[in-house]
Amino acid sequence: MRIRPPRATDAEQLAALNRELGYATESQEIVSRIKRVSKLPEHFIAVAEIESGVIGWVQAEHRFSMETGEKAELVGLVVGAGARRGGVGTLLVQQRRSMCMRSPCYENLPSNPAFESGRADKQRALGLRPRRRAAQRER
Repeated sequence: MRIRPPRATDAEQLAALNRELGYATESQEIVSRIKRVSKLPEHFIAVAEIESGVIGWVQAEHRFSMETGEKAELVGLVVGAGARRGGVGTLLVQQRRSMCMRSPCYENLPSNPAFESGRADKQRALGLRPRRRAAQRER
């Protein structure tokens, strides 16, 4: 598996992934969004790709608030149904962290605790493996 920035040629596959979550988006709109988000320095976006194509994507945004200060907030994470529970979501989130740490505006930013310690069922829906404690709380 390879993690890389999205390309306009990924638009149809990205639109299909979005449709899995109920977001009907045309390929041309995805191309427009890729171009726009790629120009925004406060955003990070990447796709997970295997030989057969794109199987997931992640987007994070640098934010500042009175409540938490600076952070890299996860604003989008999609893993295709056929690739879930295989660690794709985890790899995308880890890549977001490592890429954010390389940028001066993201140095030493905390993770989003609300997402990462969220309920196990929400994590499963996002294609992540829930932490043992989160899964045990549901029982």
